[in-house]
Amino acid sequence: MYKKNKRIFEKIAVPVQEIARRVLSETMELPYVPEQTFGLDLEAKVSTQLAPPAQLDMLNVMKAIAEIDIDSTRRVSNYGALQSHEDRFAHARLVMLLEEAFPGCLIAGEEATPDEWRDALHAATGVLVFIVDPCDGTSLLKAIRSNNSVNIGVYLAVGDGLLHLLGSVSTSATGECIVHDTAELNTVELHSRIGTRLIVSDGSANRGVESGTIATVAARGVARGELQWLFDTHATFGLREQLYGGKTYYGAPLTIFTVGGAPVLISFPLGGCEYVLVPHDQTVWDAFPLLAALAAGGCSYVLASTGKPVTMREMLGYFDTLVAPGGPGDHPIPSGLLIRDGANPTTTNILIERMHEAWKTANLPEAVPQEGIVQEDLVPPMDTECRPAGDSEA
Repeated sequence: MYKKNKRIFEKIAVPVQEIARRVLSETMELPYVPEQTFGLDLEAKVSTQLAPPAQLDMLNVMKAIAEIDIDSTRRVSNYGALQSHEDRFAHARLVMLLEEAFPGCLIAGEEATPDEWRDALHAATGVLVFIVDPCDGTSLLKAIRSNNSVNIGVYLAVGDGLLHLLGSVSTSATGECIVHDTAELNTVELHSRIGTRLIVSDGSANRGVESGTIATVAARGVARGELQWLFDTHATFGLREQLYGGKTYYGAPLTIFTVGGAPVLISFPLGGCEYVLVPHDQTVWDAFPLLAALAAGGCSYVLASTGKPVTMREMLGYFDTLVAPGGPGDHPIPSGLLIRDGANPTTTNILIERMHEAWKTANLPEAVPQEGIVQEDLVPPMDTECRPAGDSEA
């Protein structure tokens, strides 16, 4: 099974990369449309504009979109911001190109419909299933026309409603693409404009890291509100002295980069950050780059809920147990801190302690609802312990 799954992913990884890059490029080239929410059936209502792919006319597609009535109830996922025209366009293109390249495959993800999720989760044994986030970081794409990504998880249906993750491909607007084969728990490939580099867990990616640099996966206003403890200007976070501009500074504050979604995690293996903070739980399709960063080695991921590091196999357990978003048993990828090996231990301990305290404050038991008051849209609470799905190499 191990060798068979590895061969399957190796065979399809390259075309999946090309599809991800194409969808990313086409989405970034969309003409600007004033902010509004879309939930439309692109495949049926503007199919003449979307096929064949070689004749795609972006402007005509957007004109067709503008004339269609909006149905905001179409997708299953209620995570993140309301659906935008970029989200729907990217999903429609990704579905079309994946189905063209891999006939018979099934596709679900953030923008998927109830029927798409139902079909994917009940796929027959041996069917390829793609779980996708076609436009991660939509808010930043709309704001600066950049910093978004396309995330694709490649699964194999193994029967009884179970899907096994073969690997993932994530491509960002920075020109980087990180490919993770789950058969190789400590190896990923990172493709960039300057070529391809194989990253292994020998610490080779840790050179040139500036002490005290931390990026946050927090583009939304709600997420930024979760970072107040990080922006405490009175704390030194135990940093060593630094030489800057010919002068020595002691206990300098953290250098913080606030970004959105997957791009920071895609670039982390070769980037210059010591830490990446994920301040809120992530959906599976958002977190594929996190899994790949861990697989690259030279780093660890500490859960906000426990203050303890999670193992690679425990992380894989989350990805192999998929259900419909928001339904019973739905389990997000827990928030936490990605830490590069060799980071200042004092700084690390302070960050972990503060992150854990912030998590406990945010997860205080809610008051018992008064009699007669109906609570709606309840989502089962997240388990604080990882639940592995078993040996992924079986």
